[in-house]
Amino acid sequence: MASVFRRKEWVNRHTGKRCGKSHPDATRRISTDWYGSFMGADGLWHKENLGSDKTEALRLASHFENQARLRRAGLIDPKADGYADAERIALPQHIDTYERSLKTDRVSDAYATMTGQRVRKVIAAAKLEWISDLKPGPISETVAAMKSEGVALRTRSHYLRAVKQFCRWLVKERLARDDALFGLKVRVAISHAERQYVRRALNRLEYELLVERTETSDPAFKMSGEDRAWFYRLASITGFRSAEVRSLTPESFDLDGDEPVVKVLAGYSKRGKRSGRDDVQPIPVTAVELLGRFLAGKPVKTPLFAVGKWDVADMLRADLRRARARWIRDGSTGKDRRERRKSEFLATPTASGEVVDYHSFRHSFITWLSMSGAPVKVVQTLARHSTPVLTMNTYTHPKMADSRLALESVPVVRALNDDEKDVANARIAGTEGMKIRDRGGKPRGKTSVSSKVFLASRGELPEVRRGAESSVNTEENYQFSRGKETADGGSRTRNLRFTKPLLCH
Repeated sequence: MASVFRRKEWVNRHTGKRCGKSHPDATRRISTDWYGSFMGADGLWHKENLGSDKTEALRLASHFENQARLRRAGLIDPKADGYADAERIALPQHIDTYERSLKTDRVSDAYATMTGQRVRKVIAAAKLEWISDLKPGPISETVAAMKSEGVALRTRSHYLRAVKQFCRWLVKERLARDDALFGLKVRVAISHAERQYVRRALNRLEYELLVERTETSDPAFKMSGEDRAWFYRLASITGFRSAEVRSLTPESFDLDGDEPVVKVLAGYSKRGKRSGRDDVQPIPVTAVELLGRFLAGKPVKTPLFAVGKWDVADMLRADLRRARARWIRDGSTGKDRRERRKSEFLATPTASGEVVDYHSFRHSFITWLSMSGAPVKVVQTLARHSTPVLTMNTYTHPKMADSRLALESVPVVRALNDDEKDVANARIAGTEGMKIRDRGGKPRGKTSVSSKVFLASRGELPEVRRGAESSVNTEENYQFSRGKETADGGSRTRNLRFTKPLLCH
């Protein structure tokens, strides 16, 4: 039976704080708060401070005891206590725990931090405080409102996906009963019209001119012109991303084996961070000699390129401007230079809004592979993609000229007229050269087997002309049909085509 009482305690007579009985200034007094005594679900007696109101304290003690009795009888789910405890913790603290759990998984710290920041931004903008506040409406409205801030659709999808992952984690950790955002869908496929940042691939002439002009240019961004040119070359012959190329050292290359390759450590590879394996990519044999000369004399165990992560875009734009300006100046006449200035050669962005950035080299690499006629599976493997759909739909950029060139290989078959059809059918049936007459007595030319069968069924099979041009009813063919002796004493198989009554009429 639950009961309440006031606790007798020892306090310091000068400070009023609780102290031990042996303290020289200790004095005994009765507490102002009421304590409840009740039997818990574990069958033991518990004592809890229930406040200064005796009536309320007695009600709470009875309630706790009734709840414990129902739990012992199995009428209340023990998980309910965990859900209630989680509800009393604010969402920012849950997000901190979620971010720490991500860092213990097989993901990078940068990804865990970025995911936590995205969840915090959405939760703070939606003004949500507790787990019970998580609902699809406020979350979707908050993410949709990011459009007015200039956030692209793909980025908004990443924010929504991060919040959905957080809600699934709450269910997995038994902190929430169900996934509050289960019915909220994330846009996966984004149409070309909805993209705010459209990347294009460089054609071969643009790429060659950019590398050539960059290699002979002055140092910039802590890199010589040759280093910057190789920074672009490696991305276009391997398909590596910016972080992967910046992580390369002289030890990353194996140029002496039968198959020259370059290796990216798993910590720098997008795929390797999940699989835990290093990425090994083959290198074109034609680039081995040039690459060997570039690597000669480079310090060991030191990154080949000193450019920072945030300087790559500015460096590439500057080199593109210099290469385009020099290309325009190289025009032979004033008219030629004006035409070049109007073109989109080495331009970023173009009139249609397409831009060139460092990832465009990866797009160019995959586009050139697909246009070379390589099988789709080979292109997917070299692109290091999990699905060929991503390879062919996102990373290939065929031009109209490429499509026109491919169409030229498609055979165009001219439709045959009636006479040509009869000739073709007669050639297939082996009756070419047989002439018949129509019902009016006029020659019809060559007749197919199907036509003869039809005429024979009606009793109108015309007479075959026997002449020098007829090769069907001659004595030679007659002897051939009966079986002709061969040099070794054997006889040829009878050809039933010449002994059928229908054809030998």
